[in-house]
Amino acid sequence: MPHAVARWCAWDGSGLEETKVRYDESGWTAKGDIAPGPGERPWCRYEVKADARGHTRSVDLSLADGRRLRLDSDGEGTWTRDGQPAPELQGALDVDLSGTPLTNTLPIVRLGLKVGDRARIACAFVDLPSLAVSLEHQRYTRLSERRYHFESAAHGFARDIEVDGDALVVSYPGLFRRVG
Repeated sequence: MPHAVARWCAWDGSGLEETKVRYDESGWTAKGDIAPGPGERPWCRYEVKADARGHTRSVDLSLADGRRLRLDSDGEGTWTRDGQPAPELQGALDVDLSGTPLTNTLPIVRLGLKVGDRARIACAFVDLPSLAVSLEHQRYTRLSERRYHFESAAHGFARDIEVDGDALVVSYPGLFRRVG
């Protein structure tokens, strides 16, 4: 996947997100806009960068109301938030942005699970639009070639998600679906 563009809407058909993903030997960059609907001004813009191992290295978020968030990681589980140490995120290799299915792609690719395998991850969970950040433990189980079971114990949440050949979400029942 050298380059990809993905568009998602909320499960009910509202909203629209467009993300451009670029991958090369140095890693992975995704830039996305989340808007209330087609042709409307985005309420959230983000950029997520990961290194060649698939470890999240930086996250930049800006909201239409002017609030911003910057997370940086050394790729080994040590984080800063807006330039200040964030020891509460220690151990996280991934980021999960609540307003987009895009951030499921990184752990799916990084883990490289075989069908039937499962793995537990620690991630920096960012709630949108509050920008609250916390350490969250999640679990991925590979059910088939393009289907994963996702669990978040902290939120008592579980879903089976379907991805395409680039591990970009196609269907996330109740939350997101791919369009266009």
